[in-house]
Amino acid sequence: MCSSDLGSRIVYDISTTLVTVVKTTDKPDSMVGMLIRAIEDSLEPTVEEVAKYVVNNYERPKSVKEVDRSFAIRKIKRAVQKGYLKLELV
Repeated sequence: MCSSDLGSRIVYDISTTLVTVVKTTDKPDSMVGMLIRAIEDSLEPTVEEVAKYVVNNYERPKSVKEVDRSFAIRKIKRAVQKGYLKLELV
């Protein structure tokens, strides 16, 4: 990786980066629905708190794989990319 690649990348601290809802979904049982519930249930939802909520409350449909922290963070990133969530640096 060259140094010019590093300049375009933003690194977030998951314990202090807040997650907010940009748009909702009409599928409350989906992953996005789960993320939105996690955010709404928390006073100041950080990426770390939302990830913990997902690990504790989500089960992968049709899969025997466990839901771990890296899975939850990937899903948060994907929801941000799709425009459902927004990350805010504190």
